[in-house]
Amino acid sequence: MQIDVSNTPSMYTITVSGSFTFDRTCGVRNDPNMATATVADYTAGQIVNYNSKVYNDGHFWAPYISASDVRRYVDYANTTTGEFFGTDTNSTEPVVPVDDTGKHLPIHELSPYNYDCVDDARTDVKDWEKLSPSRTLIRKFCQVRLLMK
Repeated sequence: MQIDVSNTPSMYTITVSGSFTFDRTCGVRNDPNMATATVADYTAGQIVNYNSKVYNDGHFWAPYISASDVRRYVDYANTTTGEFFGTDTNSTEPVVPVDDTGKHLPIHELSPYNYDCVDDARTDVKDWEKLSPSRTLIRKFCQVRLLMK
């Protein structure tokens, strides 16, 4: 079953750590792109430890630092088919989440730390209940952040 990445931009990266155990051979690349030549392989039973995850080119990727101190990428899932190539200790995936109404959250609403608070801090409190809980939280955060300036 396809994984909905329709609102997830290319090279979308999340900071999470974990280990992925492969159940088949997957190619290691110098960038997260299926068209890039493989420089090595992970085979069934091998484990990669990662500290972030990337969505790009219809795949989820686990970046890691190689023994030669070079950042490498190995794909661990195909988002078109929904197929994962093994098991993961961390089920968080690099996908832009959907809010409680089923709508995709715009990227600028994902983190209040990267959010321009000026406009949305003017939202009246009476309007907050019309907003999703995630948007409400960000708007409350922005109002507090502007008061602290």
